[in-house]
Amino acid sequence: MEIGNRICVFPTSLFVSAPKHLFKLVTTAPKRRIHRLPWMQDMGSPKVVRFLYSMYGTRRKLGTWKNYVGNPVLQQWVEIPACPGSYTFFCGVVTGVDEVGVVLSFKVVKSGFMFCNKGEMYMPLYVYSSKTGFWIHKEVVCPVRSPNFYEPISLNGTFYFSQRGDSYNLRPGLMVLDFYGKPKDCHFIPLPDHALNRNKTCLATSSGFVMYIKTLAQPGGNLLKVWRLIDDSAWQLMWEVSIPFIGCYAPMSMHPFDRNIVYLWSHDNCYLMSFNLQTQNYKIFGDESKHHDCYINHRTCEKHMYKISRPYSVSEYEGPIILHQWVLSRWMESVPRPPEVEMIDTTSLLSLVVKNEE
Repeated sequence: MEIGNRICVFPTSLFVSAPKHLFKLVTTAPKRRIHRLPWMQDMGSPKVVRFLYSMYGTRRKLGTWKNYVGNPVLQQWVEIPACPGSYTFFCGVVTGVDEVGVVLSFKVVKSGFMFCNKGEMYMPLYVYSSKTGFWIHKEVVCPVRSPNFYEPISLNGTFYFSQRGDSYNLRPGLMVLDFYGKPKDCHFIPLPDHALNRNKTCLATSSGFVMYIKTLAQPGGNLLKVWRLIDDSAWQLMWEVSIPFIGCYAPMSMHPFDRNIVYLWSHDNCYLMSFNLQTQNYKIFGDESKHHDCYINHRTCEKHMYKISRPYSVSEYEGPIILHQWVLSRWMESVPRPPEVEMIDTTSLLSLVVKNEE
């Protein structure tokens, strides 16, 4: 199946088509107790999109939610059994792939409530593996005092949780947790060039790497700097480009497969612009009638984009912007099926969701 190139921008999401794999996690809950939150997350290679039904201000008993992981294009879904933890929060999905990017397995990750033991903070995690069909419970030592475990970047079987600097965590950075590499606890990686926090920054993924982008609007020259995370341990400066107008823009993301292209948001004119760091050519995205490869939902987009990209003082620093990318696929692979689990189609899945909401 081939899907033409297309970029769409919606609140918290950047959509870019590319030849990757698309998976999806669907979670259902009783209709009266839910808020529907469409979180589009770049889950690396392959891409995983998660649509969550989230319950706020209510107590969830074991078995209230049903989870399904699937491929919406091939219409293949598998049900995930209930998590053994009574009070858990969804973290995300990580995937194991082969050398060419074919999905071999996936893991669903949920977290419990943190606790302190002998001066160290521990986070209980519940991990479901498609290889075994079972949940396992593990406890990891957190390298930061007050960690954020929400909306991680998921890439190459690893979660990257953005941590902003505050009274507990003096430097902003990433908390890294690898689910397919060597078993080890979380570790913390400070962001580079962190002193000027009033400048806009963003975290993204491109060409299989976590990327960090920062604007430096200052006397003597306006710069755009781009770093690449190497081996989850060090930052490599890839670009330092002088852009006179950069003070009017906030970095939003990068092209998932071309690390020369960054996406910028105009504060003044409320539009998205792509900028090629190598050629320094740019393209403004707007009206779909003029740009056939782009569509922007301005009605719901502008207010949200202004909120996350507006200029702020050092005291208001909220950490890097993260616009999760959803990459449509040109070809698909079957969903890894856990042992003794039946595959269901989309029609059956929707009927189960409707029945659960009645």
